[in-house]
Amino acid sequence: MNKLDEAVLNGQELAEECIRRSREVRPELDQLNQLYERQKGRYGIFRKADFDRVLAEKMYQDAASESAILKIRYWRTGRHVPANREQVLRFGQALDLGAEEQNWLIRSWADKCDSVFMKSDTKASLYVYRKKALDGYAREFLDKITPERMFLANVSADNMLPYLRHLYFIEAMDYTAAGESAALPGTHSTSVNYDAEFRRHMNLFGEIPRTAMIRHLFLFGAPFLTADLLSERLEQLGYLPLQEDHTGTRGERTDWLIIRLLEHYKEACEGKDPEVCTLWLKRVCREMDYTFVSRGKGALCFLQFKALKNTAEQHSEGAVVRHSLE
Repeated sequence: MNKLDEAVLNGQELAEECIRRSREVRPELDQLNQLYERQKGRYGIFRKADFDRVLAEKMYQDAASESAILKIRYWRTGRHVPANREQVLRFGQALDLGAEEQNWLIRSWADKCDSVFMKSDTKASLYVYRKKALDGYAREFLDKITPERMFLANVSADNMLPYLRHLYFIEAMDYTAAGESAALPGTHSTSVNYDAEFRRHMNLFGEIPRTAMIRHLFLFGAPFLTADLLSERLEQLGYLPLQEDHTGTRGERTDWLIIRLLEHYKEACEGKDPEVCTLWLKRVCREMDYTFVSRGKGALCFLQFKALKNTAEQHSEGAVVRHSLE
């Protein structure tokens, strides 16, 4: 069995195990309930329904509505998480969490960045530091684009920065099942529907999902990737580093998947030429993606995003055809 055939099996096995693990209860939910029970005990309250009402009243002032009380119940039982950052912070304040626990609530339980920046924050030292770091990772990505890739993407080697979005877009296509359904043309209009979201992410404006930032750092760093490197860069940008037991807000075991993927990657490709490494990595990522899609678990496709999927469907008329990267 050759390395690419092994990559197919690795991708399928990793995806299936990730699906199985994603059905388990979130470890973060257990920790949240410990904080909940601690505070309930401090209030001398025995019934959870009564303490849910107390928390709702602290969050929403005066007599809380029944819908507000139901939100608390859903949050502590894992049926939902707060719709936005403000609710997460107010929930933490209602639980009288300290700074470290509040940080855990935001980064681990809610799976968010520790900070949100707006255009008015562009001179703030933390924003400048993180923006400079992300710009550096983007430049590393551009430096690795081959002349062949530039030609196919219709990009000049003299000034690639204006075409970052398009080069990123077609690179992402190669890592996903969507890429097997369409041969994308070199025209830059192919990725235009991703322009607004990509610009916002690259400028670090607004709420940027952790999974999206993982995707950016993964694609910018490939093929020179390790779990430690991704963790270091995630933490630098304000996100929780990769942790094997961490889950997304719907129980997704994305961290486990990436850690295991990069372990297999190291075993298969250490010491190999970057071109060989890239081919293996794209093959296994594509196989994982295909498995998730075919099993109806698209939320686990950490390298997929809406604009990419929509473009692939337009060019393939919705048909998914598998073929070899060889």
